[in-house]
Amino acid sequence: MESKVEASAPKVTVTALEESNSDSSSIENGFQPPERRVVQANLAILAGVLLPCIPIVAVSAALLGILFYHRVDLNPGHAELHIPTNEVDKNITNWITLIRKQGGEWAYYVEYNPSTLTTIASWTSRVLPWCASSIMALVAFYAARHIVLKSHRGNGSDLPNPQQLTILINVLGGSSWGPIKDTVLHRYRSRERLVSPLPLSTLALFAITLLGLIIPILDSWFGIATTAPIVTQLYPRDAQLSFGRQLSSSDSGSFCQGNPRGTNDCIRQNTFWPCNVWNYECYPVASLLGVGDAPKITQDASSNHKAWNYTDASGTNYYYLGSPNQDALVDFKAHTFATSTQCVPITHKCYKYSRDDNSNFEDAGIFNCTDEFHGSLYSNILRDSPEKQVSPNIGVAFAQNPELTVVGDVVNGPSADDVALRAQYTFPKLYTTNPLYFGAWAIGYPQADPVNTLASPFASDDKGIAWAADLDPGNGATWQLNCSTTVYDVSYTWIDGAVHTFNKTKSTTDMAALLSAPFAYAANLSAIPLALSSVAQTASVLNTSVGLANAFADEMSKTMLAYAIGAMEPKLNLLEQGRNSTLHVARVPIVPLYLLLATKAVFVVVVLVLAVGAYCFSHPSETEAVRSALSAKGLAAAHFQSPDLMQSNVVKEVQSRLEAVRGAEPPQQPPTPHEKHEAAQQDLDDDMSSRPKLQHAATAPVQGNLPAREARVGLLPAADGSWQFVMVANGVWNSIKPIVKSIVVSDAAAGGLGDVGKVITAWK
Repeated sequence: MESKVEASAPKVTVTALEESNSDSSSIENGFQPPERRVVQANLAILAGVLLPCIPIVAVSAALLGILFYHRVDLNPGHAELHIPTNEVDKNITNWITLIRKQGGEWAYYVEYNPSTLTTIASWTSRVLPWCASSIMALVAFYAARHIVLKSHRGNGSDLPNPQQLTILINVLGGSSWGPIKDTVLHRYRSRERLVSPLPLSTLALFAITLLGLIIPILDSWFGIATTAPIVTQLYPRDAQLSFGRQLSSSDSGSFCQGNPRGTNDCIRQNTFWPCNVWNYECYPVASLLGVGDAPKITQDASSNHKAWNYTDASGTNYYYLGSPNQDALVDFKAHTFATSTQCVPITHKCYKYSRDDNSNFEDAGIFNCTDEFHGSLYSNILRDSPEKQVSPNIGVAFAQNPELTVVGDVVNGPSADDVALRAQYTFPKLYTTNPLYFGAWAIGYPQADPVNTLASPFASDDKGIAWAADLDPGNGATWQLNCSTTVYDVSYTWIDGAVHTFNKTKSTTDMAALLSAPFAYAANLSAIPLALSSVAQTASVLNTSVGLANAFADEMSKTMLAYAIGAMEPKLNLLEQGRNSTLHVARVPIVPLYLLLATKAVFVVVVLVLAVGAYCFSHPSETEAVRSALSAKGLAAAHFQSPDLMQSNVVKEVQSRLEAVRGAEPPQQPPTPHEKHEAAQQDLDDDMSSRPKLQHAATAPVQGNLPAREARVGLLPAADGSWQFVMVANGVWNSIKPIVKSIVVSDAAAGGLGDVGKVITAWK
């Protein structure tokens, strides 16, 4: 049976090919491919899976392994010892900046070099450009299967035309965006329908190329957002340290037993005796417990206790007892005692001295603040009572009220009818109030300049200070203050070397009286005058009466705590945790990390699905030869009717055939390149029927040009079970030399096929 093609050139008769086409289905179904082709197909599928998947899986596994093996658990610690982080302003600009630079709020902290982590993560991006061709090799199985089926079961209209086949081969080559662009341009320029498998193959290449673009972008974001901060690691633990303070609970060194009144209540006089002042049967013996460490506390030199300062949001200063060993390495919650003192100058209400020619020098030191709070600075007495003698130059007197109208009551001796003892032993009454109210006075803080005694460091209109240059025993500044001290029970948290919360409640009035006792007993306790002098000396460096009053208040708070230390003992912390604030880590943001891993997982899943589908549904053992031929080299091999041409040394194969064409000739001088070209052209122009020849896959080409839209490229089964490319126009099979010219010859002329391309170029 013969078919004829009408064209501008003479008709060409095709015979054998028609017979092949008539039973192509039976050939496909009955042919058993050689074992070598099955192995090649399986190896191609396996390579298509392993080449892209192994690097991605290995890199991802290595990254996750390092992350979770070296991950640092930044334990939040005790809830009460947690500093809340500042909320980030949720406006869009800050949100974008946070996402771009830090990858969001959630992150892993890894004790590992961040540069190494980002380098490992970026290895995938370096491998991906080499993986596209391997993946498209899997897609080629589907394309080959489709062309096979449509070649012997379709009507020809479902086969690609030469131009679309050219684009398909480039798409299956996996060369990034170029083939995708060619496909789109061809669709809209030629305005013709894209025939399968070109659309799906192009879509597959687009997806692979897009993933290959997204993964490096995510890699870059991951690298930018992974930083190397210094973070804090917390170690919650049972309380081990005693940074808090409490009243002494035993007889060891104290008589308190947890009560400010202790065990020495002077019941007969119904008088409160503090447990930090030692006495015997209510006799005011001059002995203050803990006095040895108290001066060191005021100078921050004690190794056992420290009076720490805390200032609240309103600016109020508090002093509280703690340990000198508190530092940033341990966070804790503890109980202690604190004091806060406020003083205001009242000199303008109290000091009556006005120097003139008729002044009585004896009256120079008289002050009179209230009927109860008055005295003589010159005589160092309060209310002209020797029993209320004050310390030289500086004194304090406790009162029952803030107006200082009930001041410095005196308690007589231990027995109401023992007149001799009552006269010998008199002592002040402690006021059990909280706050404690007291007045303070001083002269000579600061002292006048010996050379220029009239020069005052205070402003002339500062009524809180009186300046005198001729008072004895001291001259210079004279001042009176009205003060109050509040005593608190405090529960505070110490975090990262500073107070974080400071919860205070007023202590009992007995506790406040205990802190006032050393200063009320100043006349009997030799250490107290020195302590008051130190307080006044520290305050006198200020050159305003208000500044002096505030400094005196702060120093008085600190000194009261220090001289009550004999009634105190360390108390175990309520909560405790260790802190390491110098931990260098890599901050790995969770959002970029898992987006990157998810994208890689999608990539791997797509490849696996393609491979499984190719193995199960594309008949790879039958379509392997077709898949291999869907390339420039494969098409050249098919055109020269040598399927093995691709797998062998192409140059050697073609040259050996050309030598067979020329026949054996004696050795001659090597021809020039020009002579080689002319000789090859002459040999190919000779009569091909009388010599061994390079045969075409089908018949000789139809003379003239076939209409591009009518011609289709398909496959015919050969007798050995292989498939041969042919071109169909008007229902007639023809040679594919036009396709070879379009793809192979152009690729060969461009140097894409190496040395064999030169032979093919000469052959055309």
